[in-house]
Formats: sequence, structure tokens, C-alpha cells
Amino acid sequence: MKKFVTATAAALSVAATLALSAAPAEAKFGRKGAFWGGIAAGLVGAAIVGSAARAHHHGHYRNCWTEKRPRYNRWGDFRGYRYIRVCN
Repeated sequence: MKKFVTATAAALSVAATLALSAAPAEAKFGRKGAFWGGIAAGLVGAAIVGSAARAHHHGHYRNCWTEKRPRYNRWGDFRGYRYIRVCN
């Protein structure tokens, strides 16, 4: 319930900020401005979604947690780490 209230408050604050700060459209930078604006919006959106997914990935749930374990290929060569959910 806390997450829902926090997310709703954040969404309303962003919507209010955008609604109150709206200015008339200008084609000052032409297509380049729209392109870089889209890139910036995409990066911000990806950062928000990525941080939410990462926070959920490391969360504790009842008697379960995540641990970082080494990963090997079929020949036994080390290939990095991965997170695995471990439960009692």
C-alpha cells in the first residue's frame, strides 16, 4: 500500500508540474531539438524503470533473499556472476 501511495503522489506531482509549466511550442531547434528531447526522455524513463527493477530484484520477501553466485559455462570457465533467489 505504501508503494502505491508513493507512486501515485509522484505521478500527480509530475503531472502538476508539467501542466503548470506548459509553454507555447516553438520550433527553435527544428528536428534536432525533438530528437535530443526524445533521447533525453528515453534515458530518464529507462533509468526510472531500471532502478525500480533493480530495487525489486534485491528485495527480501519473507524467508527468501538474493545472493550473488559465480556463473560458469559448460567447460567450467568462469563467466561472471548472477543473482539467485535463495529461500529457507
